[in-house]
Amino acid sequence: MRAYITSPWSKLLLLVFALMGAVGAARTESDIVEINVCGIDVANPPIYRLTMAETNDATEYKGVAYELMDEIELQAPIRIIFERRPWKRCLSQLQTGQSDAVIGSSYVPEREQYSHYPRKLDGTVDNTKLVYSNTLWLYTSDPAVQWDGVSLKLPPGAQAAAGLGYSSADLLQRMGVEVIERYEPKHLANLLTSRRVALVASYSMQVEPYLDLNDPNSPVQRLPTPLMQDDMFLVFSRQFYARHQHLAERIWGICADIHESGRYNEIMALYFSFLDSQ
Repeated sequence: MRAYITSPWSKLLLLVFALMGAVGAARTESDIVEINVCGIDVANPPIYRLTMAETNDATEYKGVAYELMDEIELQAPIRIIFERRPWKRCLSQLQTGQSDAVIGSSYVPEREQYSHYPRKLDGTVDNTKLVYSNTLWLYTSDPAVQWDGVSLKLPPGAQAAAGLGYSSADLLQRMGVEVIERYEPKHLANLLTSRRVALVASYSMQVEPYLDLNDPNSPVQRLPTPLMQDDMFLVFSRQFYARHQHLAERIWGICADIHESGRYNEIMALYFSFLDSQ
């Protein structure tokens, strides 16, 4: 026989427990921190040849960076609000605090003026807490271009090209090279094939679909030594980090765990399987 609680004190206790549960649920919701994350508004790695519409945060193949953000959102008390903008716009919004974070930022010393990277105890950037990594290659149609991994030599007056706002442009400029920046990878390829520039710095899966490197008659080649291994991070604005330092560090720790556990490789394998099927 089922027993029913009828005494006034029992009813009062039930009411108290119900209120405690409601307060607890409200507190849990209030503990969730919304993070405005800005990401570049072109296709995300590793499938650069798809359009942004085909790789947005709601599609099946939205890019490895957004896959990692989904994983982080499951493990931390956060709600991520994505915004897709040209890369320079993302950096500008990070600087003003309009964006709490940007996804896919290489380490550029000048960006430290307005952002926080994950750090080791000795103060150096902690590359274990990256989002993803990619190799930057140099492409040329001019046999006079030389790159040995340390010194870059271009013909007198020659220019190079790189993605708009990308760290590769900063790196080439620090080497004394005049750099033209372009928004889309196909525009970089056009600059090279039309010989308007002697050199292009880009990721292989980003620019090579627009270059016929397998054609023996093509003057365009990829130099054998990469420009750099480009580790890219989720970096936070100084304003957000000041308010949520512990949370930012926790998120970076989750990034490291995703790589260390092999989950990152599992995600990448799904994308490469898709590429092989095309």
